This record gives sequence, C-alpha cells and structure tokens, in this order.
Amino acid sequence: MARIRQCLMPYSVLLIALLAISGCTTSSLFSKLTHKQKFTKANAANPAVRCLCLWESSEGTGVDNKPTRGVSGQIFFFTRGDSSSVEVDGDVRIYVFDDEGSADDQAQPLHQFDFLAGTWKAHLTSTQFGPAYQLFVPYSRKGRHQAELALRVRLTPANGSPLYSDIAKVTLPGYERAKAKAGSDAYDPETPQASQSADDKFTRVDRITPEKIGETLLQVLAERREAVGSTQLAEASINPRSKRPARRGSAPYDNEAGGEFNVIDKPHDASDPPTQRLLRQVPQTVEEVGWEDEE
Repeated sequence: MARIRQCLMPYSVLLIALLAISGCTTSSLFSKLTHKQKFTKANAANPAVRCLCLWESSEGTGVDNKPTRGVSGQIFFFTRGDSSSVEVDGDVRIYVFDDEGSADDQAQPLHQFDFLAGTWKAHLTSTQFGPAYQLFVPYSRKGRHQAELALRVRLTPANGSPLYSDIAKVTLPGYERAKAKAGSDAYDPETPQASQSADDKFTRVDRITPEKIGETLLQVLAERREAVGSTQLAEASINPRSKRPARRGSAPYDNEAGGEFNVIDKPHDASDPPTQRLLRQVPQTVEEVGWEDEE
C-alpha cells in the first residue's frame, strides 16, 4: 500500500498544479461535469406568462447540415411577479416570416421549427438573468440578398394555455434585391430624370444658343449659294475685308485699279427703289442674318 501511494504521489501533485493554473474556468467546467444546476421551474400553479426573445443576425448550420445564415437568440420565460427567468416544460414552435412575395405571402410563415419537450431542454443554459434557451434559427431561403425577418415563439405547456412572444424583427445584411433596384430605377413622369453624363449638366434650352443658331444659318446660306453657283457672292459675304457691298443677284467682276468688286447697275424700274439695295456685311448679329434668310 505504501508503495502504491508513493507511485501516485507525483500524479496527485501534477493534478493539483493543473487545477491551480487553470483557475475558475476548470472549476466551472468541473462543476458542470459533476452535477446538474437546478433552476426555478414553471408549473401549473405558477405558469410562465411572458416570453422575452433576444435575436441577432448570425451564421450557423442549416436544415441541410450546411453553413447558412440566420439568427441566433436567447429566449427567457417569466412567471407572474418574478423578476428572474424560469425553466419551462412543453413543446416550442418558432415561426419565421420574411419580406418576400405579396402581402398574403408575407402573412404566412416561411418556415416553422418545432421542438418537443425533451429536445427543447437541450438548449437550456445559465445566464446572469437566470435560465435561458439558446439556439440558432436558420434562414431557409437561398441567396445573399438583404432580408427582413420576423420571428415569433409559441410555448405549449403540458398543462396550460399556449404562450406567444412578441414579434421580433431582424435584418439580415446582404445586397439589394433586383426587384427593389428595378423599382427605384423606374421612370416617374413627375420626377426630373438625371443626366446620362456627368459633364452634361445643361438642359435642352441651354443647348440651343444664339451662337449655334448663327453657325447653322450661315452654313445653310453658304450651301444654298453654292447650289445656285453664287460662289463669289458667298465669299464676298463671308470675307470681312470686303469693304464694298455687292448687289444681290448680280455677277461681280474685278476692278483693275483697286482690286475690289464692283456691281453693274441694271436699269431702274418703277418697282425698284432708286438706290441700290446692299447686303449687310459680315459679321453682323445672328438674328438679322436668320430673319433675312427666312424672309
């Protein structure tokens, strides 16, 4: 016997040293392994009257045993007049709603998770507020889009009426759905449409400027003059160095002395004014050229 004690003495010292180093964590784990903690339990005489749920978005294992997103939560049950939570007996059902589909579709649960009394006890844990049930609820719809979830818990005790929790809303982060993006890009006749280009910051009225009208009219006049063979008349109207006007419709010829263009006067009649009608020199205002061409 003494020999056995001598053999076990080094191992006893090693075990004591490990317990001292690990501290409270090992003591707590050792306590859970040696005995089960007792909680106050709701019964028929003092039933649970309130269910409080704390949810947050997270990721876990889905119904297909694959990683998926969903919500993690802690569920507390309280009896009347008691500030600490209690343990419950009964079946639990969790309803999951989302914002997909029409209003009628959203009124129906997307999925429901049922926990029998024995299965529900496996989620029992201890918190600073008392016993709670901690679990992960997967989101069964595929995709990584943003989703607005609503969850509700129903407890059906063995002896008593069903107890429902308040509806809790949780947002699962993700990209915006295509239908929401398409709706935001839809044309609204009451809303001014944005410009297609970042540099195109002017309106249609601003684009039609007098300068652009003048350039267009001058181009049209030049084309018309070329069409009728009045090339020299077009050059005389465009060249600002020409000091001497030319008569409309007359053929000019070179002046040997000055190198300018003279116009042969035709005989006057009763309809023509006694003086020659001269073309306005270029440049002049765009409005005068435009209105003269229209006349």
